[in-house]
Amino acid sequence: MKPTTRFPLTKEPEPATTAQVRPWVIRLARLGYIAKGTIFLVVGLLAAKATFALGGKLTDQVGTLQIIDHQPLGQLLLSLLAAGLLAHALWQGLLALLDPEQKGTTLAGLAMRIGFAISSVLYGGLAISAIRILWGAGDQNSEGVTEHLTAQVLAYPLGPWLVGLVGMGMVGLGLYQFYKVYTTRFLTELDWTALDRPTRWWVTGSGYLGHIALGVVLLLSGSFLLQAAVKLNPQLAGGIQQVLQTLARPPYSPWSVAAIAVGLVAYGCFTFTLACYAHCLFAYDPDQA
Repeated sequence: MKPTTRFPLTKEPEPATTAQVRPWVIRLARLGYIAKGTIFLVVGLLAAKATFALGGKLTDQVGTLQIIDHQPLGQLLLSLLAAGLLAHALWQGLLALLDPEQKGTTLAGLAMRIGFAISSVLYGGLAISAIRILWGAGDQNSEGVTEHLTAQVLAYPLGPWLVGLVGMGMVGLGLYQFYKVYTTRFLTELDWTALDRPTRWWVTGSGYLGHIALGVVLLLSGSFLLQAAVKLNPQLAGGIQQVLQTLARPPYSPWSVAAIAVGLVAYGCFTFTLACYAHCLFAYDPDQA
């Protein structure tokens, strides 16, 4: 597929799916996108503040939840985020199982639905982490969890192969983010008829920056898992926090961290837009009819 030759401000949404989705499911999906966007936004803001010595921190999603928990009204905010993350996990599970977006059973469609299923598991785990923090049992960041799980899997006879396959999958997802940018495919996720021209420019820019940053994070995270599999060293596994810490050291520079931080903030903003104008949600919501 060739990239779009002009700025896609007049891009029409994909045809709405004919599958039936109840309105309350759409409400949950919107809440889930808001929670997901909030997590990426805060991770990016904290990384940007740390880069410029403004009191931030290079942390991951679980670390972000812990920081939110210590803020004024933190318990309330964390409760809302836990509900939103669980809602997003359920929505991704519905996309995988019931296929309301009609991805189908082609190789590409099945790959998309497997991606939805993986996302459902990941955000379900993040929701559980939020609940554990609320109960006072979430003092371990996701980097430690990743190392622990990787160590457990590596202990099995085929463990290194499994860890390697997961790493390759993450690298593939990272490359897919770049593909979405190259082809402007991420723009088809939105109902453009509901957006005015200034909003389209802002959303397009945040989408480009956000998907590039997410692609870098996934690529590096996948490479860490591949190294852990090859060297049989679970301490090499890691996620967003290890990516940011790696970019902060030579041969990279703090400016690399700043660039990824801005991109993660942009991705959070783009996800907020999905909560309002994702075409699959917009078509089903009776309030938008």
